[in-house]
Amino acid sequence: MHDEFQPVPDNAIELAIRWAQRDAEYAKQRRPLDSDIADTIRKARMAEAARLPDVTERARMYARAETWEPPKHQEYGSVKEWLK
Repeated sequence: MHDEFQPVPDNAIELAIRWAQRDAEYAKQRRPLDSDIADTIRKARMAEAARLPDVTERARMYARAETWEPPKHQEYGSVKEWLK
């Protein structure tokens, strides 16, 4: 049977590292993520956080996932971007 999620990390730090790696990839995109995609990512992160073994870490990471906003490319909205 195929699991759509990666294995549950042992702790919140490992999950935060996983999310930071993904955010680094999202930030490489020139255009911001569509709001539907951002909502899907947010819900997937909440599901990942809900699978953490420690209750305290689970609650903290779930709240962090709920308030997540996609990163923007460093040049998005800059004068250089506007001139293009």
